[in-house]
Amino acid sequence: LGMNIKTGLSTTLKASQKSLKALPLGTILKIENENNNIIEVLGHIHDESVDEKISLALFNKNNEFSDACIKEALANGDSVDASMYKNRMDLRALPFCTIDPIHAKDFDDA
Repeated sequence: LGMNIKTGLSTTLKASQKSLKALPLGTILKIENENNNIIEVLGHIHDESVDEKISLALFNKNNEFSDACIKEALANGDSVDASMYKNRMDLRALPFCTIDPIHAKDFDDA
């Protein structure tokens, strides 16, 4: 028996009881809604990295960039020419606070 994260409703999973019992309690699974097949084991509820995987799964997003995306990003170079942005104020010297965990890389896009 599983629970739909979006609705909170219980659902019967298409997997053997033996397979399901082998999973630790708190295992998060990605399920195909049409047939209740298990698509992917996302992780464990106590694993802090599972939150990102749940969010990506809920909105059917991928955590990898396409080759075209990577090519476009690489075409922009490794540095920014500040003279191209004369109307921007450089606030990098100011201290800031974030709600992101210590290992986060985006810092709310500050």
